[in-house]
Amino acid sequence: MDDKEMKNLERSLDGVGKYLGRIEKLFGLHVSVHTPNVYLVTYLESFYKYNCHLLPYCMLIKSDRKRWKRCMACQRMVTAKFCGLGDKGRDGFFGRCFFGVEEFVLPVLSDGKAVGFVSVTGYSTDREKTRKTAGRLIESFPDGYDEALAGLSDRLPDPELLRDLLTPAADLIGSFHFIPELRGSGNYTYRLMVAEIEACYNERLSVARIAKSVSCSESYINHIFKKKSGMSVSAYINSVRVRHAKELLTSADEPVSAVAFAVGYSDANYFSDVFRKIVGMTPTAYRNMYRRRKHDD
Repeated sequence: MDDKEMKNLERSLDGVGKYLGRIEKLFGLHVSVHTPNVYLVTYLESFYKYNCHLLPYCMLIKSDRKRWKRCMACQRMVTAKFCGLGDKGRDGFFGRCFFGVEEFVLPVLSDGKAVGFVSVTGYSTDREKTRKTAGRLIESFPDGYDEALAGLSDRLPDPELLRDLLTPAADLIGSFHFIPELRGSGNYTYRLMVAEIEACYNERLSVARIAKSVSCSESYINHIFKKKSGMSVSAYINSVRVRHAKELLTSADEPVSAVAFAVGYSDANYFSDVFRKIVGMTPTAYRNMYRRRKHDD
């Protein structure tokens, strides 16, 4: 894929991201995109905010790492279910996740096979059923659970409307599932590393783990990363985590400690130091600045 083709690809994907943003705003939806494609992830600048559910309920549930992993397992099961359904699953359906939230899911297809899905979430038509479903996996409900549960909508949107809105985006994402790359080149290795970081930024990442994932030495990946991005692997990991943290700080009211944990830091103080060095202010100051600007607008 030459530079011109790459720019066209990025422009198309950027358009999909902006489209999802518009339908979220116009119809009051919470949309997320789930695809395991390690190549596609590196081009999804407009999709970063759609990589996970940012609802207060979901963020509260995933403030625990074990529950977060359970959520990731649920996403893989949804894709597997679409693969099993074949043509019967093409139109999508409403379902309930492990933690009781109802959502509409539509498959992302490539060559007729499900490779991911688009989700519209944030619903609970039966609060007690949601609580019981979550209770099977939660030893004790975290503080703020009832408030987060009350924030879920009790009215499901029209599935036909959702299907019409999401199908164009799902089709385009599916058409780019397989992106040709120059295997064996430094560019290929770099994109694999970026994809690994983008997909696993909230886990315990290390240079050793990333080197192993691309079957290269630590010194080689550091050399390639510095050459391509101008920063070290560790610095890039921090930049990705801070980018996601900024999204969470401006879209949810979770405490800074919960945001730190959600983006991969076990120490909130260390997270605040990293955030301040990159952004120029503390996470709390950044959130307050965003709220003031939003209020002024």
